[in-house]
Amino acid sequence: MDRRTVIAVVLSLGIYYAWLGLRGKPEPTDEQPLAETTEEPAPVVPVAPPPAPVVSDVPLKTVDFEACGAQAKLTNDGGFLHDVTLPHELGPFHVTPIYTWVLGKVTGQSEGAWQPYGGDPGPAVLLHERATALRVGVGDGPTETPVRMQLTQAGPSDVTLVGQSGGLRVEQQFREHREGEACTIDVVTTWTNPGGSTWSGDVWTAVLDHVAAKTGGRYASQVQPTALVDDSLKYGGALGAGCVRAGTKLTDDERRIELEGPVSWYGISDRYFGFYVLPDQAEDASLRFERVGEGDDAIDGPVLSRKVALAGGESVTSSSRVYVGENHLAQLGTVDPSLERVVDLGWFAFFGKPLVWILHLFHGVTGSWGASIILLTLLIKVIFFPMTHRAMKAAQKMQEIQPELNRIREQYADNPTEMNRLV
Repeated sequence: MDRRTVIAVVLSLGIYYAWLGLRGKPEPTDEQPLAETTEEPAPVVPVAPPPAPVVSDVPLKTVDFEACGAQAKLTNDGGFLHDVTLPHELGPFHVTPIYTWVLGKVTGQSEGAWQPYGGDPGPAVLLHERATALRVGVGDGPTETPVRMQLTQAGPSDVTLVGQSGGLRVEQQFREHREGEACTIDVVTTWTNPGGSTWSGDVWTAVLDHVAAKTGGRYASQVQPTALVDDSLKYGGALGAGCVRAGTKLTDDERRIELEGPVSWYGISDRYFGFYVLPDQAEDASLRFERVGEGDDAIDGPVLSRKVALAGGESVTSSSRVYVGENHLAQLGTVDPSLERVVDLGWFAFFGKPLVWILHLFHGVTGSWGASIILLTLLIKVIFFPMTHRAMKAAQKMQEIQPELNRIREQYADNPTEMNRLV
């Protein structure tokens, strides 16, 4: 290093320390006394403790609920429906398709008879005794302890429940709503933060039922979770249940399946009937299939959850329409066009839907499904008759010239080029 640089650095340090010595300590002021003082701590704003349950000893209560031709039990343990039946839907005791009977006679092995729906003699059962449909709560999901709610019934189709879960006040209303030919159960759920501090977490609604393994023939009715998410039909049935698609089966090992995309509707269905929830606003919600319990005691179904942040006194409301009834295209369409996707016609939907509509039209005239099928068959024959007629005429012309063709083939058997030219 250059000697002049070293001298400059030493002089700079000397001048700096000399200036500090001449400056001395600062004079004490009124605002900042020299003596040590203890500052008083800032007042602590009291944090509101988690609110206690509205009623800690609310007794378990179950009432009858009727709406849109369905009968159900409504329980205040989380506010859910179960034992949902359609009393006017009485199915036959059992059905044995003719091909099943023939197969059994030929091979000695048969799938046996299957029962379309209902007990002996019915009615149709949508949700069973162990079901928990439209149960609401706060937190991770239905695995948590349900909230016991106060239940007020203004009529067979008008019930209100109020309770507390995870620090939030929960109010749930069930009311029948009819508009033209459409009938739904309007369900309005409001979560309110009664405390003074901000609450953040998940609020959810679940539809769960026992999903048994496949029994009976290939067309036996199977209960399973169903949803329309991202305009794609999803199933969450048990292993072997009818119409289950790959990647959506709930098991004891795979207990939760996340479904990505906007939610159109979700619920529980079988081949003939369904319990479907149509949320009015689900843009910020997520849907998953979830299993609660294990083995034969498990119940499966879709869970709709939303992440919310509520300041003190704020609330969030979720409104839904619930369709309970037949998987009938006309009835489903009156509620919402997207519900028609329940009747899954697969790749041939573009061709099958017009045929189903015509079949129901004939049934409305004749009152007999057998006669309707015969009329539909005749109609298809009439539509395709011009094509069939042209094909028959072409075949007749070929028969007329067949002798000449045979003569040419025999005459020019040794000259394929000339034979092909004449033919």
